Amino acid sequence: LDGDGPWTYHIIQRDANSDTISYTTYDGEKTHWVGKGGVTPGWHHVLGTYDAATGKQELFIDGVSVGTTEYIKTTCKGVPLGIGGIAGGTSTVGNPFNGTIDEVRISRVVRDPKGSAGAPYTVDAETVCLFHFDETEGAPRDAVSGALWKTLPGLFDERGTLNATYDFLERFCDVRWYAPGELGICCPRTDTLTVSYPVGDGPTVRRAPSMEHRWITPTPLYSPGPPERVPARDVAQWKLRMRIGGEPLWICHSFQGYYDRFLKDHPDWFAQGYTGRPPQMCFTNPEFIQQVIQDARDYFDGKGAQPGATAMGDYFGLVPMDNGSWCKCERCQAEMNQAEMKNQQFNNGKASDYIFGFVNKVAREVGKTHPDKWIGALAYSDYAYYPETVDLAPNVLMQLCLHTRNWWCPSMEVNDRKVLNQWRAAGPNRPMYLWLYYNFPALNANYGNFGYFPGYFAHSVVKQMDLYRQANIRGIFMEHSSEFRESYLMDQLEFYVTLKLADDPTLDGDALIDEFFERYYGAAAKPMQALYNRIEDLFSNPKYYPATIRRSPGHQHQTELLAWESLGTPSRMTQMAALMAHAKAAASTPEEKARVALFEKGQWDYMVAGRKRYDEHMKDRLKPPPQVTVPRIRPAGGDVANVDWSRAKDLGTWGGLDGSKRPRKIESRIAHDGQYLYLQLTDYIDPSKLAATGLIWDGDDWEAFFARKRGSSSHRQLCVGPEGAVVGNARGEDDDVWDSGARVTSDTSEPDRWTVEIALPLAKLLPGGAKQGGKLYANLYRARPGASDLMAWAPTFASGFHDTARLAELTLE
Repeated sequence: LDGDGPWTYHIIQRDANSDTISYTTYDGEKTHWVGKGGVTPGWHHVLGTYDAATGKQELFIDGVSVGTTEYIKTTCKGVPLGIGGIAGGTSTVGNPFNGTIDEVRISRVVRDPKGSAGAPYTVDAETVCLFHFDETEGAPRDAVSGALWKTLPGLFDERGTLNATYDFLERFCDVRWYAPGELGICCPRTDTLTVSYPVGDGPTVRRAPSMEHRWITPTPLYSPGPPERVPARDVAQWKLRMRIGGEPLWICHSFQGYYDRFLKDHPDWFAQGYTGRPPQMCFTNPEFIQQVIQDARDYFDGKGAQPGATAMGDYFGLVPMDNGSWCKCERCQAEMNQAEMKNQQFNNGKASDYIFGFVNKVAREVGKTHPDKWIGALAYSDYAYYPETVDLAPNVLMQLCLHTRNWWCPSMEVNDRKVLNQWRAAGPNRPMYLWLYYNFPALNANYGNFGYFPGYFAHSVVKQMDLYRQANIRGIFMEHSSEFRESYLMDQLEFYVTLKLADDPTLDGDALIDEFFERYYGAAAKPMQALYNRIEDLFSNPKYYPATIRRSPGHQHQTELLAWESLGTPSRMTQMAALMAHAKAAASTPEEKARVALFEKGQWDYMVAGRKRYDEHMKDRLKPPPQVTVPRIRPAGGDVANVDWSRAKDLGTWGGLDGSKRPRKIESRIAHDGQYLYLQLTDYIDPSKLAATGLIWDGDDWEAFFARKRGSSSHRQLCVGPEGAVVGNARGEDDDVWDSGARVTSDTSEPDRWTVEIALPLAKLLPGGAKQGGKLYANLYRARPGASDLMAWAPTFASGFHDTARLAELTLE
């Protein structure tokens, strides 16, 4: 099972609650399944084979083929094999096998099923691993290597003895784990190990981690950078050594499963006022609220969580879908905070009264039947501030989402502190946790296809962790750089300092940083620490950013322009290159040389390449955005079937957001008839690989942006999915929903293309409308799931679609 970009897997199983045995693979886009029902009780020999060369996947039961299917290569090489189920972050096993397993053999060739069953396997040259499971006690042993099958403890298992062992090794034996794997271990070498207690300490140490919950996004770590992954077992051991885990807690977007369960029979439970699949729930609907109450009670009664729910341990999460397209019924709109509508921070209070009013109704009812359980909620996005009109129930547990790595933007620091202070002041005894965005600027670099300037901020982390301690924060969850396919090395020291202080806040954080460089880099410590400090100062200090950033009332993120125009300037890169060279020359032991070389490849070379790519992009930035005269065609009345597309303007070549050429072929045409603007958009792709989602922009979609002028915070966004679902958003306007009046057809009937045709009333295109002979500004985009492979008609040189500085100029003929 590979849970990262894309998620792929191989699973052989007895399907739950059935007599079917199946072999399923998923290549990140499509499921490939072969199986057989009606399998009788008793012992059976099962063989699953795949052949990447021929693209064939086959399943045999008792030596007889039960079918084949297409096989497309997955990304599962080098990731863990789970026998009996999927080991997760808790003691609960995912996809537990329904039955008894007697023997397992994994081979590097496609086996002939004839003669395979009937006797224990023997090892041959093509056997990767073989388990007989005949041991009478202890762990199973691999017949190939002789190694015991050692299962590591789960992150949320009780493991006080293990933590005590790690504490002993650190405290009294001077061992450090600075990174996953052998290279990350600093262990003194001595002929005699002498353990002594510091003066004043007795022979007993009794303690527990200060923060009860410590977790990071459970994706692979890349080092020195993608596609090179840290071996999964090394990561798992490092997580244990860093005390990641503790109290089980997972609070996230919670209602995706309601679409399959209730949309058909209860459409009024979903957000009103939208065409196509609703983007949210109607959080004031009484029947919907009663259903949520029942789901929570069922979970706490041991009946399990429904699909799409986020529940773990004693906590049941209630979090809206990840968008701000709220229900437009009168009840819901009456609860929106109109005074907050112009707040330019990502975290604000626009919907706090609305969402926490809903959370409160559920919490108070569940509290009557389950007074010892908790309703979990996030303080996030439009509902980050404490509500003004709701007296929140005491059984609501909060997790606050903070952008602490972005405190180089002063207004974001002010806003994060506001969120933290509000919630703690309003509930001095309420259990509070944090969701920290350590994934910036990696996310921006990944989406924008540029090389980031590293976001080092370890010394800020020391101060922030003290702030959290004073606020009595009980736990932290960190999204991180490798989650967005960037190097773990950008988070190495930040992870170490955060997790050590989460475990033991009495430690001196700045001393931890100094010790890291001394112990990890040895003779190269001084130049490596000087290099880190210089990068950290440039990234974290607001003085290096433009005045517009320092004065900005809204949230900000790193862009390619900020990375290399404001931070990594040529003169600074030259100075830092000298420190890198000094460190290479100073490193003396093989370990020091290897660690410096790892940093050089994973961070310094990445910076050099990012700077070079920026210089290349600057040549394209000097080119003005497109200027297009939109031809007027004979009236089509808003019916795209009546449009003479041969008279429309071909908009030419598309590319990445950075203007880079891509192998994909996209065509686009534009025209108007005085009443409507017409767009024809074609992506030459296999339509079977398209993903349609309830939010539209989470899956495959086309997006069109329109504004009255370039660089405006006020613009309109139209999103169209494969099934023809449409949503319109108005940014920077009083009403954030754009009633576009769009008429759309989506054609996926051809085997090699997806074509969308759109008619947009000119009167609704912008505030005040658009008229013949007038000018407006626009861009067109094509997005794929996970914001991967983003395409644009006109390059934005930004990490997303909402930067309007380089919109194309359209003149309506």
